[in-house]
Parts: sequence; structure tokens; C-alpha cells
Amino acid sequence: MIDLYVVTGFLGSGKTTFIKNFLPLFAGRKTALLVNEFGRESVDDRLLEDLGAVLSGVSGGSIFCSCRFGEFEAELGRLLAQNPDVLIIETSGFSDPAGIRKILADPNYGAFEKRACICLADYSRFKKVYASARTVRKQLAACDVVLLNKADLASAEEKAETRSLIAAQRPDILLVETSFGALPADPSPLLNPPGGDGAAPGMLSADIAVRSVTVKLDRSLSSAEAEKILAFFAEDTYRIKGFLCLKDGVFLADCVGSAVKLSPWEGGADNRLSVLYGHGLPARKSIEKAMEWYPGGITLAGES
Repeated sequence: MIDLYVVTGFLGSGKTTFIKNFLPLFAGRKTALLVNEFGRESVDDRLLEDLGAVLSGVSGGSIFCSCRFGEFEAELGRLLAQNPDVLIIETSGFSDPAGIRKILADPNYGAFEKRACICLADYSRFKKVYASARTVRKQLAACDVVLLNKADLASAEEKAETRSLIAAQRPDILLVETSFGALPADPSPLLNPPGGDGAAPGMLSADIAVRSVTVKLDRSLSSAEAEKILAFFAEDTYRIKGFLCLKDGVFLADCVGSAVKLSPWEGGADNRLSVLYGHGLPARKSIEKAMEWYPGGITLAGES
């Protein structure tokens, strides 16, 4: 029997950081990790590749939508061939995790014991994304516990609003507060949360409000110049993520909303960034304006 954990949550809520803290709980057990990213550029699997788990990634859409389910099945089969004791699935920020029921119901996938679906919520941004992306409601409906992350950045008002919105949809859901994706002193509620199995199964559907653009930044830019370009349109996006090779080093670009962050990165970079946004956010126009202001510094490299 394979213990199954699903980690979900909207873009920028801290799923990847949480998984880095979560995996050591399974020391001594063979653990497999399947990472799903909505954007075409795979980033999270590269950030997690040194954690000692058998790793696989699916990018370019939600693994639970028909457009990617075949690829998901292939990658899942590859992982199961390694005979893991534990399987952790990190869904994309736009995934409806109710699709995990299809795996549990199909004996061809193997013998799974679903232990927990953990949903991460960014305290400071939750009100905005809850109103603009319906997958957030689906993630809450399917989860067994909500990890209220980035408590250090949220005001008392933001915390109260977030808890109120969650309570209105899932009044009995377990809430655990944290920062930096850290585990609570007693992690047992995450390993085996009390209560049922989220909401009843529903139709699987894509969030039609989702938009994805790939942009490429020129290698002649400095990190300071790259930050200025990204700041030009970051506020009109949900997430910007990718690796940049610039004239003063290699960096991981990880932008959540208007917060632009470049961190030193030891590895390769193709300078392609996935930009994710939703209906009503003028990201495409803002990117075009950035291209006018910084000719040659940024170009469009793909769109879906």
C-alpha cells in the first residue's frame, strides 16, 4: 500500500517550500514526488531535484485536465515502477485536486491509501485570488487541512478575512498557521488529518480564466535592469517564474503579484519565464508596453 499525499494551493502560496520541509518526515521510506506546473517552463522540479526523492514533472497544464492526463499517467507509471512507499503529488496552482479520486478509483494505478490533501493559502493574497480564480474554491473543497502560510507578512485584518472566507465554505476544516512553509511543532495533523475526505466528487474542468505567456529576457541585462522590467507588469499577473542568466550572475526569478524577487541560482538558465495571469488582469498589454519601454530587453516566446 502506497501512502498518498496531495499538496495543492494557488500560485505563490508556498507549496514548493513546504514540500522541502515536508519530505524529511518520510526519512527511511522510499518517497516519490510528482510535480505539476501550469506554465510551459518547468521550474519547481529543478528546485526540488536534490531532496532525495524519486522525482518526475508534468508542465504545460493541469494534470487532472484531459489535455495532460495521458502524460500524467505515463509519469505516474514511471514513478510506481520504482516501488515507492510514499507518493507526494504537488498540483499546479490552477489544478482542481478532486481529480485525485480518479486515481484512487482505478485499480490499474496500484494500491493507494490517501493520507491527506494539504492546501496552502497565502494569508496576504488570499482574498484577491479567492475572488478571481475559481480553482481556489475547488482546492478548498477537496482538501483535508489548510496551511495558512506567510503569517509573518499578513496583517491582522488579512488574517481575519482569510479565515472568514475559508470558514464560509468549509466551516469544519482544520486550519494550521505558519510562515515560510514551516511544519508545526506537531506535524501529525498534516500526516493524518482528522475528519473526512473534503467535498463530494465533482466534474473535472479547467479554469477558463487562466492565461499563460512565456517571455524571454536578454542576457545582456543586469539583475537590476531585469527587476525593473519585471516590475513593469508583475502587478498584473498571478505569478512569474523561471531562471535567468544575466551579466552579473544566474538567478531564479520568482514573482508573486507585484513582489519581484531575483535570487542567486547555481545552475543553468534559458532566460524563459512563465507568466500566469487571469481574466481581467491586463498582463498581456503590460508586457507589450514593457517591450516598448525596454526594446530588445524582453520578447514574447510563446502563449497559451
